[in-house]
Amino acid sequence: MKDFICTDYEVRFSNEAENLFLLTNYGNLGWRLRSANANGCFEEKGAAQALACFMGEKPQGEAQRLTVVEAADSVTVTACDGTQARLTVGERFGIAFMASDGTVMSEVSEIVCDGNTVQMKGSLTERECVYGGGQRFDAVNRRGTSMVLYSYDGYNTDNGKATYMPIPLFMTSRGGGIYVNRFERMNVDFGEAAENVWAVDLKHDVLDCYFYATGSFADILSAYTVLTGPAVHEPSDWMQGYLICRYGPDNHSFDKDIPIYESIMEIPEREKLYLTDTNDYLVTDLSKRALDHADEIVEGSRIINERGRQAYTYRGGKFIRTTQKGAPAGRSVKTTLERLMAVGQKPTGVIMEGWGWQHLSADSALGRAKREEFSRMMAWLKEQNIRAMLYMAIGALDPAMKGYKPEYQVWVDITDKEGNVTSTCRVPKQGFTSNPDVNLNSSQNYLDITNPEAVDWYMNVIWEQLISAGIDGVKIDFCETMPDEGTYCTYDKEGNIANRFSIQYKFHNPEVFGKGDVHHAYASYFISLFCKKMSEKVAARADGDGFMVLSRGGGIGSQRNPYLWAGDQVRYFKTLKPQLLSVLTASMSGVPFMTYDMSGYGYQYRGGYFDPELEAMESRIFARGVEYTAFTACLQTHGDVRNLYELTEDAQKISSLYETIHTAILPYTRKYFTQASRSGMPVVRPLVLNYPKDEAVYTIEDQFMLGEGLLVAPILEDETFVRDVYLPAGRWTNLLTGECVTGGKTVSVHANIAQIPLFLNHDAPDAKELAAVFAGEAWTSIKEWN
Repeated sequence: MKDFICTDYEVRFSNEAENLFLLTNYGNLGWRLRSANANGCFEEKGAAQALACFMGEKPQGEAQRLTVVEAADSVTVTACDGTQARLTVGERFGIAFMASDGTVMSEVSEIVCDGNTVQMKGSLTERECVYGGGQRFDAVNRRGTSMVLYSYDGYNTDNGKATYMPIPLFMTSRGGGIYVNRFERMNVDFGEAAENVWAVDLKHDVLDCYFYATGSFADILSAYTVLTGPAVHEPSDWMQGYLICRYGPDNHSFDKDIPIYESIMEIPEREKLYLTDTNDYLVTDLSKRALDHADEIVEGSRIINERGRQAYTYRGGKFIRTTQKGAPAGRSVKTTLERLMAVGQKPTGVIMEGWGWQHLSADSALGRAKREEFSRMMAWLKEQNIRAMLYMAIGALDPAMKGYKPEYQVWVDITDKEGNVTSTCRVPKQGFTSNPDVNLNSSQNYLDITNPEAVDWYMNVIWEQLISAGIDGVKIDFCETMPDEGTYCTYDKEGNIANRFSIQYKFHNPEVFGKGDVHHAYASYFISLFCKKMSEKVAARADGDGFMVLSRGGGIGSQRNPYLWAGDQVRYFKTLKPQLLSVLTASMSGVPFMTYDMSGYGYQYRGGYFDPELEAMESRIFARGVEYTAFTACLQTHGDVRNLYELTEDAQKISSLYETIHTAILPYTRKYFTQASRSGMPVVRPLVLNYPKDEAVYTIEDQFMLGEGLLVAPILEDETFVRDVYLPAGRWTNLLTGECVTGGKTVSVHANIAQIPLFLNHDAPDAKELAAVFAGEAWTSIKEWN
């Protein structure tokens, strides 16, 4: 390290490779380290600053005065808050970030900038654990792992590799932290490649990151939240309640049930199908194999397509569309809600996927019919005190919308390998996914958020109509499918490259996005802007009580909008823990409002046909799922699976009891939601967040704290009725037995199918408030369940 230039507010230096760096301190926002770009300049706008500017906000942070002390082999820079950065002088490069007492919190040992990419490395202590990286399905502690921070649709968790919400914020058990202030794809490694080494690899040529050295998780989360933007609003009570989304093929109509056998659909030719009664052959060509051999198929035989999303029944000499075994059959929104209320499950909000709101403003027969239906729907929901939410794919436009212009949406040029434009088309959805809804031929109409006229029309014409009519929220899907600009390949059956093409965006103002930003930045920009605009509109209504944006995915700044949800998982016991991990990992990444499709989105099937044993397991999965979801941010169900009123009576009773408790603890959780909205400190917390000095909790990932007063230890396996629970130091009460326990040890807890191990923390400031809830009738019924 050489060529130090120190001023009152910054330190400039270079390494042996002549790379230039700038170190500044922003007080409670931490230390900022940047590398110069190809022009030798330091860019002011990283991801956080670019997002703030897009939102019309002033970027956060003022450079603080520094004190510099030079020694023979080092330069120590001290900030106003007492934290320090010690730069090694001489041939060996190094930067150590230290707390005010001199304790080293994190260390950088190498930065390599080759003009195209950046790699940064540092050291880890022997037992140091690492947390963060966004929403993940595999583990909370990242020590010994590597991962790609890049969002894609990891249908059914994609074996834990996927993330819908990558966030380059990391905290360590030592007390340090780092936030990489870039929207781009990056690779991170925390001791997998080299045991005690961490590494960050950036795809592009500029480094911009913040280091935190106070030794406090709370300080790090607060710094990240202030820098990238706090929540637009605190979630209202109804948002923290019970939300139901569509159960396909339901909810395509508000009040008209469509018996499934009236919805006849000829099977597309050459669709792979499985015969479900015997599963003895795979139908690959219906016109030849099935219809020519109809004598082999008896009346009423059922087949299911390869994706498991549609089923057909052989009736009258042909296959017609029916429904999956176990799934509902064409019930309307109203019918679904009435049946839920009949079993004691009145939702606080309903999300109407597939209802077709895009046609409301159209000057057509369909538009007029939709407006009449919409009026009936809103009147009935208001009478029931159920909030109405709509569903859309991110930035969804439809040419049927009143006032639509082609220039309001994003277009792309497709160029061949010679650079010739072969077509201009809608944006293709990112193709590498196991989700049956997405393939290489999928595309989407994205709103061009760089076009002020388009944004004004979308927000103040299309959505003004909906907000004025009483809509209270929207569920936004497919936030991870906008592809990066660049070159892509298609492959033949042998795995050889069949075609090479490039995608080039045609934004109204291309300067809004930086190099490599579009894939992650578009979702962050759109959702942040949409949530802010709609919240302002709802707040202006006489009955305004907050607008809910529930998005699948996001990234830097996602905590601005409550809430996010963790994609689609099949209803298995094995997906219960990944769902929990998605909440805990998000909470350690600055996103406190995370939820999921409770107990799973998709119906499980085996070998192409539905198994009665799996169907019987559904109620047990649902019961175990609702037991711990009741102690998270909200209850939310969604998917193709059977609804609660189609499950066992026990499952219905268990669900009703836990919904009652979830509602009863809202006064307790409300103050934590307020804290989360302002500081990023989550409501649902891994134990390490509350007990950072207790090494025993560093790797516990199947227990969590709800605030400070309640320890939750879910049972996540079938036919399991006892589990070990670790209790940190303090005084605890087993809420199932009433036994008082001294912490600092592991205890064994028994719990039947209706019970979940819960412990009350007597040292919490709100212990008495919680104790009153668990003295109530609902928890008494759970304790006495047999």
